[in-house]
Amino acid sequence: MTVSKVNFSVWDKDNVLGTALWEIKNEDGSLSSHAWATVLSDFLGEQGDFWYANGGKIELNNAKTKDDIIRQVELVLDVEKGSLKQAAIRARHSWEKFNRNNQIFTFLNEFFGEELNIPIINARIWPSSLCPYQKDGFCISSKSTPSRVLLTCVHEIMHLYWWQVWNKNFDKDDKSSWFLSEMAVETIKRNTSLNEIFSEYLPNAGNIAHNQFYSIEIRGKNVFDELDKIYAKSNYEIVPFMKSAYEFVNNNFFEINNQYYDVPKKEDKSKEKL
Repeated sequence: MTVSKVNFSVWDKDNVLGTALWEIKNEDGSLSSHAWATVLSDFLGEQGDFWYANGGKIELNNAKTKDDIIRQVELVLDVEKGSLKQAAIRARHSWEKFNRNNQIFTFLNEFFGEELNIPIINARIWPSSLCPYQKDGFCISSKSTPSRVLLTCVHEIMHLYWWQVWNKNFDKDDKSSWFLSEMAVETIKRNTSLNEIFSEYLPNAGNIAHNQFYSIEIRGKNVFDELDKIYAKSNYEIVPFMKSAYEFVNNNFFEINNQYYDVPKKEDKSKEKL
């Protein structure tokens, strides 16, 4: 059996353009999520000089070039070089203890029915609280607690397996498939031996999925409880679960989307008194 390894290193400036600034954009070129304001402020300071919020979107200052941004990021990384290196060392030691006898990869190989095709997973420590997923790994915040680092590692490694299996079986790459992938980590955890591993080693680490999902309800029923039922009806097999769960998420997309982003419900004017 082939087992992947996690390589903990310090995130470097060569990843800044692809990771933090240029991939997730609206059609007009602006960045599409308020979450990126966190990344930008961590590296480029509060809005004003390099970036600013405009009508719910994040705009980069056109007077600043890519070279200007890279120089600023280099400065931040140089200042935090020592703390980032120590955070990477601590993360590696914590992971080696947690993943003893390769228990996490052994479990995931068995659960997904195949080995991960990425032999070296790069876990890049960086000075931001956001943890983007990448093709060869992911970023981890240097501000995270040791238990949160481990939780992030498992969450992101599960994504690597998930998308590997998903892409072999489904020709879907939309927001519904993204929602499902982010929710599925909780479904997998609570229905497998991973739950016992977490209870023993990470009892106080917090939620493995995005916090917003835990309060989402579809017709008065918790979305995770509904996914548990779908997983059971799929005979606890991953590909049938993916298919049925995607249909469920896609059919309830607007409810999930609005609750995830906390979009206020429109008033039902039909009930207004004339």
